[in-house]
Amino acid sequence: MNEELTYLLDIGNKLITSGKIKSFRKFSLIFLNRCPNYFGNLKCQNNTPSIAALSHLLLKLEELDFELSDQIKLRKIIENKLLKGNNYE
Repeated sequence: MNEELTYLLDIGNKLITSGKIKSFRKFSLIFLNRCPNYFGNLKCQNNTPSIAALSHLLLKLEELDFELSDQIKLRKIIENKLLKGNNYE
């Protein structure tokens, strides 16, 4: 599993543990603003999430006042993807 997926898995598990969501299907739908199968498909194909999905996740984490260290790390991931100029969908 690539580094970005591992990071999303970590955040998803924290959200489940804290009771904010009950499944990764809800994580995809609510926090990544994608279809319920999005995260599962990313894992199966070992793809990286889109900038749009990561940006929506950052917005939701900020709304929840979620762990600042996770917000900072997510910003860095998004910035790196933007600098590389890939994966805008």
